[in-house]
Amino acid sequence: MIKQFKTAFLALIFLLSTNTWPQYFGQNKVQYQKFDFKEMKTDNLRILYYPSKEEAAIDAARMLERWYARLREIFEQPLPGTQPVILYANHAEFQQTNAIGGFISQATGGVTEGLMNRVIVPLTGINSENDHVLGHELVHAFHYDMIRRSEGGLSRANEIPLWFIEGMSEYLSLGARDGFTAMWMRDAVLHDDIPTFNQLGVSYRYFPYRFGHSIWAFLTGQYGDRTVFTLFNGVLRHGWFAGYRRIMNSSVDSVSARWGRTLKTHFGPTLEGRALVSETGHEIINNNDMNLVPSISPDGNLLAFMSTKDIFDIDLFLADARSGQVIRKLLSSQKNKHFDALRFINSSGAWSSDSRMLAVVVFREGRNEIAIVDVLNGRVKQTVKLENVDEITGICWSPDGKQIAAAGTKGGTGNLFLYDFENKTTRKLTDSRYCALQPAFSPDGSTIAFVTDRGPQTNFDSLVFGPMKIGLFSLQDSEIELISIAEWARHINPQFSPCGQYLFMVADPDGVSDIYRYSFEDGEVRRVTNVVTGITGLSSLTPAISLAKESGEMVFTVFNKGGYQIRGLNSSELEGQSYILPDFSDYERVTNLRPESEPERTVIVDKYLYQPSRGLPQSANFTVTDYIPNFRLLYIGQIYAGIAASGSGVGMAGGASFLFSDLLGDHVLGLSGQINGGFSDIGGQVVYINRQQRPGWGISLSRVPYYTGWLQHETVADTSLYTLIEQRVYENRIAAFLEYPLSLTRRVEVGGGYVRYNYDYQAENVKYENGKFVDRMPASVDEPRSLNLIQTNAAYVGDASNFGFTGPVAGYRYRLEVEPTFGNLTFIGALADYRRYHFRNPLTLAWRLLHYGRYLGDSETERLTPLFLGYETWIRGYSTSSLLTKGYTGSNLNECPEVSSLIGSRIGVANIELRLPLVGTEQFGIINFPYLPLDLIAFIDGGVAWTTKDLPEFRWTKKDAFDRTPVFSSGAAARLNLLGLFILQFYYAYPFQHPERKMQFGFFIAPGW
Repeated sequence: MIKQFKTAFLALIFLLSTNTWPQYFGQNKVQYQKFDFKEMKTDNLRILYYPSKEEAAIDAARMLERWYARLREIFEQPLPGTQPVILYANHAEFQQTNAIGGFISQATGGVTEGLMNRVIVPLTGINSENDHVLGHELVHAFHYDMIRRSEGGLSRANEIPLWFIEGMSEYLSLGARDGFTAMWMRDAVLHDDIPTFNQLGVSYRYFPYRFGHSIWAFLTGQYGDRTVFTLFNGVLRHGWFAGYRRIMNSSVDSVSARWGRTLKTHFGPTLEGRALVSETGHEIINNNDMNLVPSISPDGNLLAFMSTKDIFDIDLFLADARSGQVIRKLLSSQKNKHFDALRFINSSGAWSSDSRMLAVVVFREGRNEIAIVDVLNGRVKQTVKLENVDEITGICWSPDGKQIAAAGTKGGTGNLFLYDFENKTTRKLTDSRYCALQPAFSPDGSTIAFVTDRGPQTNFDSLVFGPMKIGLFSLQDSEIELISIAEWARHINPQFSPCGQYLFMVADPDGVSDIYRYSFEDGEVRRVTNVVTGITGLSSLTPAISLAKESGEMVFTVFNKGGYQIRGLNSSELEGQSYILPDFSDYERVTNLRPESEPERTVIVDKYLYQPSRGLPQSANFTVTDYIPNFRLLYIGQIYAGIAASGSGVGMAGGASFLFSDLLGDHVLGLSGQINGGFSDIGGQVVYINRQQRPGWGISLSRVPYYTGWLQHETVADTSLYTLIEQRVYENRIAAFLEYPLSLTRRVEVGGGYVRYNYDYQAENVKYENGKFVDRMPASVDEPRSLNLIQTNAAYVGDASNFGFTGPVAGYRYRLEVEPTFGNLTFIGALADYRRYHFRNPLTLAWRLLHYGRYLGDSETERLTPLFLGYETWIRGYSTSSLLTKGYTGSNLNECPEVSSLIGSRIGVANIELRLPLVGTEQFGIINFPYLPLDLIAFIDGGVAWTTKDLPEFRWTKKDAFDRTPVFSSGAAARLNLLGLFILQFYYAYPFQHPERKMQFGFFIAPGW
C-alpha cells in the first residue's frame, strides 16, 4: 500500500518535465523591435513616445491637453495624477505593444486599458483621425476613473451596454454631425431595422459605435450635454435600468421607442429622391456582410477584393469581374509564410498593366511591405520593402510597370513615395506634415493623384484640419494642385479615366458619399451615382472604387443592410449627370444626427468643437526625459485567510497574489503566496518576465508543498487498527525560460531549471477493541529519498487556428518537443502533436495525431507514474472508474489487466471529430442564441500504450486482457460554453475493446482539442 502512494505522488515529476511556458499552443504577439521610449510631461499628461516621431508626438500632446480641458468640463472633475499615454508611430508597431494583452486587430484605432488607465494609440499620418482617436480614448480614461470612484464599481459598470460607452466617446469626440454615422441611420430607416436599446446591447448585427453615437446625439439634444455626466454617474451608482430611470425620469424602453420614432422622422426625408442600392449599377458580390476594397484589373476581366467569406479572417479573393463568380482565394494570412496579415482598412490592391500581377500591402515582421502576387497561381513572387517607410497606407502601379507609388508614414507623418523595381530604391516625393493617402497614376505616368488635407482650412498652429481634398502631384516639377467639389466636402479614392481627361472620386458635398466625375478640360463636376446609403468602405477613408484602366469599367462598394456589397458600372454609365453644388446648409441637414426641431441644449460639445484654440497649449516646450521603467501594481488577486482549531490541532489557510508591471508592460513581476495547513505548508512563487523584445525571457523561483493523507484499516477478531498517513512533498524550483516568436503563428521555446523534491511522511496508529478507543501511537513509514533533477525542454510550436465557441474550427496547430531530464533520474521525453481543422461553414472536420513517450535511462522506473491512455481528453469511454466496475478490489492498478493494458511509458493517440455549432450566433450557429453556445460532435477515438518490454500488437481483438492492442471508441458529444467560464463536455461513447461492451456516458471540463 505504501509503495502505491509513493508512485502516485511522484506523478508531478512528469508534469514538471514539460515546458515552462503557460501556453501549450497559442499564437504570438511578436516584439519585432526594441523601442527607445522617451517621456514627455505636460501639465496633465505623461506621454511615452520614441524619438523617430517627436514632431507628431508634440502635435499629439497639444491635442491631448486640449481634449483634457474639454472633457474635464464634461465630467466635472480632473483625472488623478498625470494621465499616462503611449504613442506608437504606426499600427504595425502598435500591434506589438505589451501594455495590453491579446491581439490587436487592424480595425482598432486605439485602446484604453483599465488596470493602469493607460491610453495606447498609433499615429496614422492622418491628422484629423489622430485628433479624433485621441479624444475618443481619453473619454475612456475618464470612464475608468469614474468607475473606480463610484460606489457600484465594476459590478455596476459591467451592466452598462457597449453602445452606451462607445457612443458617448464618439459623440464627445465628433459631435452631433457625422456623415458616416448618418449613413448607418439612413440604412436602418430605409430597411425598417432600427434596434431597441436592449437589442443593441445583445445583438452582433448592430454596430455599437454608430448607433450609440446617434443615441447620444439624441439624448443630449433632448436633455443637454450635462446629461453625459449625470446619466453615467447615475447608472454607476444604481445600476443600468434603475439608474437610467432615476436620471431620465423615464424607462430605458420608453426612451428607446422615442429615439426610434425620431430617427424615422428625421432621416426619412433624406431618403427622398435617391436611388436604391439595387438600382445603382449591377450586382457583382453580395454574399457576405464584409466585401471590401475592390480592385479591378486593367482589362476589366478580374476582380480582387477582401472578404470575410470564410467568417474568421479577411482574405484576398479573385473573382470574375462581370459575373462575380469567385475563382479562388488568392491570399490568406493564416496560411502564408511571407507575411502575418493583409492590410484592408485604407489600402486596396494595385494591378500591373498586363493584368498578370497584383500588388497588395501586408504586415510582415512588424512593418508594412508590398507583396507581388501572380494571380494565375496565387504565388507571392516577391515582397518589397520601402526604405524609410514604416507604414504603407496605399499603393498604385505605374503604367509602364517599372514603379510603384505608395502613400506611407515615417515617424507618424504621412507622405508620398516612389519605388523603382529596376534599381530597388525608394524616393520620397513629398515632405510635409499634411497627410497623403490613396495614390493613383495618370495614364501617361506624369501625375499622381492622392488624398490630402492640404489647403487653407488646415492650420498646424491651432491644430485644425480641413476636409480631405484631391491633390495632383506632378512628377516633372513636384508641384501640387488641389481639386475639390466643395470646401466642406470629403474627397477620397481618386481614379483616372483611361483617356486621362477625367478624374473620378468619392465625395459627399451634399452629405452622402457618391461617385463624382471631374473634367480636367473645363472643371465640370458630374454626379455618377445618387445612392440612398453611401459609396463607402469599412471606414469613411477606406477605398471604395476602382476603375479598369483599359476597358473603363468601374467597381465599387456600397453600404446596404448593415453590410458591404460590391457592384459595377459599365463605362457607358460613368458619364454622370449635371450637378449643381448644394448649399452648406444641405450638407449640415443630411449629416446632422439630431432633429433640427429639438431645442439647442448642446452648449458644451458644440462650443469646444468650434473653438479649437480653447484649452490648446500655445507653447510646445514640454519636458522630455528618458523613459525609466518602474514597477507599478497592476493587479491584486483574490486575498483570503482563515484559521481553524480542533482536537487535532490548529490549521491555517490563506493566499494572496500580486502582479506588477511598468507602464509599457515590457517588465512583469508576479508574486504569490499560499498556506494550507501549518507553517510547513507555506508555499510561494516569484516570476519575472522580460518582454521588451525578441526573445522574451524570464526566471522563476518557487516552493510548492503538496499535502495529502489516507487511512489504512486492518481488523483482526474484535481488534481494529487504523493507520493515518500524512504525506507532504515539497517542490523547490528555480527555472529560466526563453521564447522566440518567428512570426504570428510560429515560435521556438527553450527552458531549463533545477528542482528538488523532499518528502515528509508522518503516520499514527489508532487502536479500537470492540468498537471502543484503546490507544493511539506514532507509526513508522518509509519515505522516498529526495530527488534532485535538472529539467530542460525545447519546443517548436505552430498555431494558425481559428476558434469557435468551444474549440478550434479552422486552421492547424502543432507542437514538437523534447524534454531531457538529468540528475537522480535520467530520461528524455518526446512529444509530437499535430491537429488540423477543415472548415466548411458551419461544419468542421477535425483530426489529431499525438505521440508522447519517455525514452532512455530511467524512462520506465517505478518512481515515475506511467502514462494512462484512458484520459477522456485522449480517448473517451475508457475511464478508470468504468474499467474497475468488474469488481476489481486490489490496491495496485497495475495488477488490473483492463487498466494495465492502457498504461505505459509511451502512448499514441488519433482522433477524428465532425463538429456542428448548434447554438451560437447568426454568423456561426444554427440557432442564434450567443449566451450558451453549444456544439454537437460525432467522434472516433483510438490509441495505444506500450513500453519497451511490451510492444503493441495491431489487432482488433485481444488474445487476453493484458494484450497491448489499440483501443477505439466512437459516439456523440456535446460541448457547452458555460458563460465563458469553462467548457463542459458530455459524451456518449461505445468503446469497442472495453470489457463491459456497452455504451459509456461521461463528462469533463475541457475545451475541444
